[in-house]
Amino acid sequence: METAKLIVKIETNTPEMPLLVELLLNDIVVSTITTNESTSFMQCEFDNLKETEHNFKIVVSGKNDEHTIYNGDELIKSTELCFSNFKIDYFDVTQAIYRDAVYTNDLNGYGEMHDEVFGPTVGCNGEITFTITTPLYLWLLDNMD
Repeated sequence: METAKLIVKIETNTPEMPLLVELLLNDIVVSTITTNESTSFMQCEFDNLKETEHNFKIVVSGKNDEHTIYNGDELIKSTELCFSNFKIDYFDVTQAIYRDAVYTNDLNGYGEMHDEVFGPTVGCNGEITFTITTPLYLWLLDNMD
Protein backbone atom coordinates (compact mmCIF):
# COMPACT_ATOMS: atom_id res chain seq x y z
CA MET A 1 0.00 0.00 0.00
CA GLU A 2 1.34 3.42 -0.94
CA THR A 3 0.73 5.95 1.81
CA ALA A 4 0.86 9.70 2.26
CA LYS A 5 1.70 11.39 5.54
CA LEU A 6 -0.12 14.36 7.05
CA ILE A 7 1.85 16.42 9.61
CA VAL A 8 0.53 19.42 11.55
CA LYS A 9 2.31 21.76 13.95
CA ILE A 10 0.49 22.78 17.15
CA GLU A 11 1.60 25.66 19.35
CA THR A 12 0.13 26.73 22.68
CA ASN A 13 0.54 29.92 24.64
CA THR A 14 0.07 28.08 27.97
CA PRO A 15 1.91 24.74 28.14
CA GLU A 16 1.49 24.90 31.91
CA MET A 17 -2.28 24.50 31.35
CA PRO A 18 -2.38 21.75 28.69
CA LEU A 19 -5.29 20.70 26.51
CA LEU A 20 -5.93 17.35 24.85
CA VAL A 21 -5.78 17.14 21.05
CA GLU A 22 -6.83 14.09 19.04
CA LEU A 23 -6.38 13.54 15.31
CA LEU A 24 -8.99 11.27 13.75
CA LEU A 25 -8.99 9.76 10.29
CA ASN A 26 -12.41 8.55 9.17
CA ASP A 27 -13.60 8.67 12.82
CA ILE A 28 -10.68 6.55 14.12
CA VAL A 29 -8.24 8.17 16.54
CA VAL A 30 -4.77 7.95 14.99
CA SER A 31 -2.84 10.38 17.21
CA THR A 32 -3.30 11.98 20.63
CA ILE A 33 -1.22 14.62 22.38
CA THR A 34 -1.38 16.76 25.47
CA THR A 35 -0.17 20.31 24.80
CA ASN A 36 2.29 20.44 27.71
CA GLU A 37 5.06 21.79 25.46
CA SER A 38 5.01 25.08 23.56
CA THR A 39 5.27 23.27 20.22
CA SER A 40 4.05 19.79 19.30
CA PHE A 41 3.46 17.85 16.10
CA MET A 42 0.80 15.33 15.10
CA GLN A 43 0.97 13.04 12.12
CA CYS A 44 -0.77 10.15 10.45
CA GLU A 45 -0.40 8.10 7.31
CA PHE A 46 -3.24 7.34 4.94
CA ASP A 47 -3.77 5.28 1.80
CA ASN A 48 -2.77 7.19 -1.32
CA LEU A 49 -3.68 4.62 -3.99
CA LYS A 50 -7.40 4.20 -3.64
CA GLU A 51 -9.67 6.85 -5.13
CA THR A 52 -11.50 7.97 -2.01
CA GLU A 53 -12.17 10.74 0.51
CA HIS A 54 -10.22 10.85 3.78
CA ASN A 55 -12.14 12.72 6.46
CA PHE A 56 -9.86 14.30 9.05
CA LYS A 57 -10.99 15.67 12.38
CA ILE A 58 -8.87 17.45 14.99
CA VAL A 59 -10.64 17.43 18.36
CA VAL A 60 -9.60 19.90 21.07
CA SER A 61 -10.85 19.17 24.59
CA GLY A 62 -10.10 19.86 28.22
CA LYS A 63 -10.48 23.64 28.24
CA ASN A 64 -12.40 24.98 31.20
CA ASP A 65 -12.81 28.28 33.05
CA GLU A 66 -9.41 27.82 34.72
CA HIS A 67 -7.75 28.22 31.30
CA THR A 68 -8.98 31.83 31.09
CA ILE A 69 -7.68 34.50 33.47
CA TYR A 70 -9.39 37.85 34.00
CA ASN A 71 -8.55 40.91 36.06
CA GLY A 72 -12.01 42.36 36.55
CA ASP A 73 -13.41 42.65 33.04
CA GLU A 74 -9.96 42.62 31.41
CA LEU A 75 -8.83 39.38 29.76
CA ILE A 76 -5.29 38.64 30.94
CA LYS A 77 -4.66 35.23 29.38
CA SER A 78 -6.65 32.48 27.69
CA THR A 79 -5.30 29.17 26.48
CA GLU A 80 -5.22 29.06 22.69
CA LEU A 81 -3.84 26.60 20.19
CA CYS A 82 -2.37 27.57 16.84
CA PHE A 83 -2.46 24.92 14.09
CA SER A 84 -0.02 25.57 11.26
CA ASN A 85 2.46 24.02 8.83
CA PHE A 86 0.03 21.43 7.49
CA LYS A 87 2.15 19.24 5.26
CA ILE A 88 1.40 16.18 3.19
CA ASP A 89 4.52 14.41 2.02
CA TYR A 90 6.46 17.68 2.35
CA PHE A 91 3.95 19.70 0.32
CA ASP A 92 2.76 22.68 2.34
CA VAL A 93 -1.05 22.49 2.21
CA THR A 94 -1.70 24.97 5.02
CA GLN A 95 -3.59 27.52 2.92
CA ALA A 96 -5.82 24.83 1.39
CA ILE A 97 -6.69 23.52 4.86
CA TYR A 98 -7.39 27.05 6.17
CA ARG A 99 -9.62 27.69 3.15
CA ASP A 100 -11.67 24.49 3.41
CA ALA A 101 -11.68 23.40 7.07
CA VAL A 102 -14.55 24.08 9.45
CA TYR A 103 -14.15 24.73 13.19
CA THR A 104 -17.21 23.70 15.23
CA ASN A 105 -17.54 24.74 18.88
CA ASP A 106 -20.00 25.94 21.52
CA LEU A 107 -17.77 28.55 23.19
CA ASN A 108 -16.96 26.01 25.92
CA GLY A 109 -20.61 25.71 26.91
CA TYR A 110 -21.32 29.46 26.86
CA GLY A 111 -23.03 29.48 23.48
CA GLU A 112 -24.83 27.46 20.85
CA MET A 113 -22.93 24.91 18.73
CA HIS A 114 -21.83 26.74 15.59
CA ASP A 115 -19.41 26.51 12.67
CA GLU A 116 -16.62 28.99 12.04
CA VAL A 117 -14.03 29.41 9.34
CA PHE A 118 -10.89 27.71 10.65
CA GLY A 119 -7.46 29.14 10.85
CA PRO A 120 -5.10 29.13 12.47
CA THR A 121 -5.94 29.80 16.15
CA VAL A 122 -8.64 28.13 18.23
CA GLY A 123 -9.57 29.04 21.78
CA CYS A 124 -12.41 26.66 22.61
CA ASN A 125 -13.02 22.95 22.86
CA GLY A 126 -14.26 21.83 19.47
CA GLU A 127 -13.62 20.06 16.20
CA ILE A 128 -11.72 21.08 13.08
CA THR A 129 -12.83 19.03 10.07
CA PHE A 130 -11.48 18.79 6.54
CA THR A 131 -11.38 16.29 3.69
CA ILE A 132 -8.51 15.22 1.45
CA THR A 133 -9.10 13.03 -1.58
CA THR A 134 -6.75 10.52 -3.13
CA PRO A 135 -4.91 9.87 -5.28
CA LEU A 136 -3.14 12.80 -3.68
CA TYR A 137 -1.64 14.27 -6.86
CA LEU A 138 -5.16 15.12 -8.10
CA TRP A 139 -6.07 16.82 -4.81
CA LEU A 140 -2.81 18.77 -4.91
CA LEU A 141 -3.49 19.93 -8.48
CA ASP A 142 -6.94 21.16 -7.48
CA ASN A 143 -5.94 22.78 -4.18
CA MET A 144 -2.48 24.22 -4.47
CA ASP A 145 -2.32 27.95 -5.21
